[in-house]
Amino acid sequence: MQQRFGKTGRYYYNIARGIDERPVHTERVRKSLSTETTFAADISDRDEMMKYLGHLAGEVVASLEARDLDARTLWIKVKYADFELVTRARTLESTVCKEPELDVHLRDLLDKTDAGAREVRLLGVGVARLINTLELQERTQLTLF
Repeated sequence: MQQRFGKTGRYYYNIARGIDERPVHTERVRKSLSTETTFAADISDRDEMMKYLGHLAGEVVASLEARDLDARTLWIKVKYADFELVTRARTLESTVCKEPELDVHLRDLLDKTDAGAREVRLLGVGVARLINTLELQERTQLTLF
């Protein structure tokens, strides 16, 4: 290995055998947050789906607030009865926690799927482009007067 790859040959040799002496870093930066629910029986009523999406979005917003985070991108996940999975996303002008019309965005995203025309087995709501709200407040430009 060293003849073929030089100094990194020993590294490749060890890694191929599961030997890695590098320190493990357990902290990672969260990139998204989501929740989902699988139904006991497939559903096809869009109003019922919207109730579930609203509830799931509430859980996500509460989780964001508990972590002092906010997000700019909202997405939904829809798994149909035949297990086909689709996601639809939208980046918002304001942040998710401050968006008064979150249910409108959820409905628009649901409208971009075949939900209702096809039975749904699972619904999920998630957010991405996370922002630390404490850092955001510190960076906010104050007015002069």
